[in-house]
Amino acid sequence: MPFLKSVTQLLCLAMAASGVAVKRDTKPTVNLGYASYRGTRLPAGVDEFLGMRYAKAPVGDLSLAHCVSAQASK
Repeated sequence: MPFLKSVTQLLCLAMAASGVAVKRDTKPTVNLGYASYRGTRLPAGVDEFLGMRYAKAPVGDLSLAHCVSAQASK
């Protein structure tokens, strides 16, 4: 689980640095342009977003290739 936590933290930092709009309400929502995700506000004041697609599934020709952006996989 420490790996998942650090990946989530990195994703949140990247979204904040890129200017991705995050609404601040009881159910936080983030719009990445290719999909919108609804998260959960944790007691520590951190917004948690689970199941976010960040890369195209590594199947077929992509199984041993570099990641392909989820945006490119529309």
